[in-house]
Amino acid sequence: MSHLGLGNDICHIPRIYRILTSCHAQRFIARVLTAEERSEPRPRALLQCIPPRSSSRVDQSDAPWATGASDNRIPNVWNAAVFMAGRFAAKEAAIKAHSSRRLTFEDIRILRTRPAARPLSVSNGEEKEAEGGDAATNDAALSSGPPVAVIKGYPPGQPDTTAMLSISHDGDYAAAVCLSVQGVP
Repeated sequence: MSHLGLGNDICHIPRIYRILTSCHAQRFIARVLTAEERSEPRPRALLQCIPPRSSSRVDQSDAPWATGASDNRIPNVWNAAVFMAGRFAAKEAAIKAHSSRRLTFEDIRILRTRPAARPLSVSNGEEKEAEGGDAATNDAALSSGPPVAVIKGYPPGQPDTTAMLSISHDGDYAAAVCLSVQGVP
């Protein structure tokens, strides 16, 4: 018999920003993202602004874009914090949706799926993509499909499962909802 699991979580982005500008940044990233996730192009590009472990913290004192005490965020670090807050919330939501398991962040990989195929237009008897370009190439580059959580199979050796995710960002918060179907033969 199968049942649905539902989990949600919310994360305060400024909290993640503070972590990413501290000496604990690399440890936090390694705790939240799997090695495979860290090696993907989008996270790698977003997180390249975070100093290696040997550095103590991101220096914000001489940031040329700092306009005042109320707005002294480093833009690329803020973008990394938005991304990490979304991933953190998504993994927490997945853990809650799979409450019968003792999942850790390492058991969960967040992926972007390829969106549904673009509609084709017919012109002069030839089928063409409605918006030009190679859909597979464009979609892969943009990672614009809906996110899914890939959950390691249990017991070991069992196939991985997927769960649907929704990740949202608004202002200083990132939120995620995860829906899983468990016990499907």
